Amino acid sequence: MFIAWLISSFSFLITAAIVPGIRLESTRVAVFASVSLFFINYTIKPVLSLCLLPLNLVSSSLVSWLLDSVAFYCITFFISGIYIDTYLDAIFGSIVMYITSLTLTYINEQVVQRAVKTD
Repeated sequence: MFIAWLISSFSFLITAAIVPGIRLESTRVAVFASVSLFFINYTIKPVLSLCLLPLNLVSSSLVSWLLDSVAFYCITFFISGIYIDTYLDAIFGSIVMYITSLTLTYINEQVVQRAVKTD
């Protein structure tokens, strides 16, 4: 769990460096933002996904993708120190964060597997 939050925090920092419309005041803000995103994704998003399930089925998961970007944008209301200029920046930021998190998680798994093999 700690590694997942660390990867998420690092992904926030990378996303803020790549997307010009996203700014973080400090590394601490990235940690708080990743915890907030974790909370939103595991409490609020499942309820919304269930309510919007028929739309999600018709739109080939487009609604789920939009919910991810809404959750990403909503963090600005909960955490001071993170700034997202427009919703388009939130959409692009959620895509960059997804790719970054996926890549860092894959790298982490490869490192762990190599460490286990050498022992």
